[in-house]
Amino acid sequence: MTVGGKITTEGNVNVEGGSTVEGDIESTNSGTIDVTDGTVLGALATQEDVDVDSSDIQGHVYEDNGFSCSSSTINGQNCGSYAPQDYDDY
Repeated sequence: MTVGGKITTEGNVNVEGGSTVEGDIESTNSGTIDVTDGTVLGALATQEDVDVDSSDIQGHVYEDNGFSCSSSTINGQNCGSYAPQDYDDY
């Protein structure tokens, strides 16, 4: 499945199973963002948790609460060396 633009929601967002989002994902009301086996061509932004597994995120991660990442690339970096940005900078 491909979403052809930005996703803005007040709740949780799950991207999985080979899906692609061709823009940013933003949760404006403290929802969590979970990307598993997916591709996001923009940034991830929430005041809550972000979990990225086996995925490619081409933008930055902006979060305030918690960040978990494994076997993924974020903004061109291996997720093990990536430090998320502050949500207020989004």
